[in-house]
Amino acid sequence: MSYIKASIVINTKDRISRLHTVLKALEGQVDNSVEVILVFDGCEDETLNTYSKINFSYPITEIVSKKNVGRSASRNLGAKKAKGEIIIFIDDDRVPCRNFVKMHIEGHKEPCILLGNRKDIHMMEYKLEKMMLSQEELYSFLDDMESNATIAFDSHDKLLRKLLFFRYNPIIWIVFYTGNVSLERESLLKAGLFDENFKGWGYEDLELGYRLYKQKIKFVKSHAAVSYHLTHEISVSNMLEEALKNLKYFSKKVKGDILAKLVIFLLAVPLYLRIFQRYFIRTSFLKGKPESKDTH
Repeated sequence: MSYIKASIVINTKDRISRLHTVLKALEGQVDNSVEVILVFDGCEDETLNTYSKINFSYPITEIVSKKNVGRSASRNLGAKKAKGEIIIFIDDDRVPCRNFVKMHIEGHKEPCILLGNRKDIHMMEYKLEKMMLSQEELYSFLDDMESNATIAFDSHDKLLRKLLFFRYNPIIWIVFYTGNVSLERESLLKAGLFDENFKGWGYEDLELGYRLYKQKIKFVKSHAAVSYHLTHEISVSNMLEEALKNLKYFSKKVKGDILAKLVIFLLAVPLYLRIFQRYFIRTSFLKGKPESKDTH
């Protein structure tokens, strides 16, 4: 059996057109030293049937959870299966740029947490579905992602993000988002994986980042390792409700750390602004055209 340098873990819940684009973007980036682990989290039969008909140029290890166990538990299923020295987490709606995998691997010359960059791409659903049927449409999109992208809301304040990465920053963990991040598998296992008590949207990644920070692991930013977020309609009320519950749970976990508790509550403002911003930008883009909602 060949040595596995990196394991790419993707969890998904019924977003097959976006997932298809993500997996196709990895073609040409995955070799014998890289494995891809895909966790189906309570997906419908239609999703699984459609996926089974798609051909990829590399092998994929599939884990199918009949029950919807949530983000934390599904990522943990993938991480426990992983054999790679490094684990790269990608969301099922975040399309990796060219050389994405290579940049993540090369960034781990020493143990660290490597955080990639994010940009948003707004597309109509029918265009994503069209890309599933036409390789020409798909590759045209992949070749031209940068020109269609906009800077994500949480990447606008470049000065703040530079300040966050100064040495010995006690709140660096607030940038740990799992849509585009890699770390040593040993570090993840030592930290205890994701806390599966977080339910729904928000904070489960930040809380893991907090525990990793406590291990004194170095946080590194890669502006070149971009993943392009294929935006989608969201349910604001569901996201706000889930985020509030998770915020309260996170705060209870760090009750002995006054600074962390303060930061968690201060983070609520930009986090909630991000939810509304995503909603209004997407709604404006759709211009009243119907599209299915999800809260993922």
